[in-house]
Amino acid sequence: INYGTVDSLLFKSEQTSMQPRMLKIYKPAGYDSLAELPTIFINDGFKAIEYCYYINVLDNLIADKKIKPVLVVFINFVEGDQNYFLNKTDEYFTAVCNELVPLIDANFKTSKKAKDRLLTGISAGAHISLLTALKKSNVFLNAAGQSPTTTEELFDAVNSASLEPHTKKELRLYFDVGRFDLVQGGINNHSFLYSNQLLSKEIRKAGIYHNFKIINDGHEWANWRERVDEILIYFFGI
Repeated sequence: INYGTVDSLLFKSEQTSMQPRMLKIYKPAGYDSLAELPTIFINDGFKAIEYCYYINVLDNLIADKKIKPVLVVFINFVEGDQNYFLNKTDEYFTAVCNELVPLIDANFKTSKKAKDRLLTGISAGAHISLLTALKKSNVFLNAAGQSPTTTEELFDAVNSASLEPHTKKELRLYFDVGRFDLVQGGINNHSFLYSNQLLSKEIRKAGIYHNFKIINDGHEWANWRERVDEILIYFFGI
C-alpha cells in the first residue's frame, strides 16, 4: 500500500500556561493532490502511535477505502496535562481551539468546518475530548473517548448542550468503557462502568446523538487499541 508521511511541529501556547510540546502530523498518501481534509486531534497522541499502532491503522483503512483520507494531529502528553484535562479546562479550550486548530489550518490542507474535526483521547483525555465538543461545538462537532473520566462539569455541559438546537442536531459522540474498568474515580467516585452508563443516559435524555459501548475489558491500552479502526470508520467511513 501507499504510506502516509509524518511531520513534526512544535506547539507553544501564547495565551495559557500549558507547556510547549511536540506534535506529530500524519499526512495521508497522495497528500499533495488532496484538499479540505478532515482533521483528527488525538490527546496523548504519541502513546496512541506507540501502543495503538495508529499510523498503521490509518494507512490500511485509507488504502482499503474504508475511511476518507484524513490529517491527524498527535498531541504529545507532557507533565501537568492531567490537570488541564480535568480541572483547568478553560485553558485547554483556549490553547487547542483558539491556537492549535488555527495553526494546523494555516499550515496544512484541512477543512475549516467543525463537522470535519474530531477530538479524541483516553481516560482523562477522553473527558476533555467529549467536554470540548459539548462546550466548543463551533470548533469540534465530533468527539470520541475511551474509558472517559466523568465529572460534574461534563454532566453540566450535556445539560447546557441540550438547550442548543444546532448543537443537538450536529454533534456526534462516541465513547466506550470496560466492564472491568476502574472501580472508582468516576463522578461521585462511582466506578467508570457505572458513571459512563449514567453519562450515556444523560446524553440520550438530552437528545444528542451518540454511540456508547460496554466492552469486556479493562482500563488499558490493549483494550483501547482494539477499536481504533471502528472509531475512525464511525466518524469518517466511506
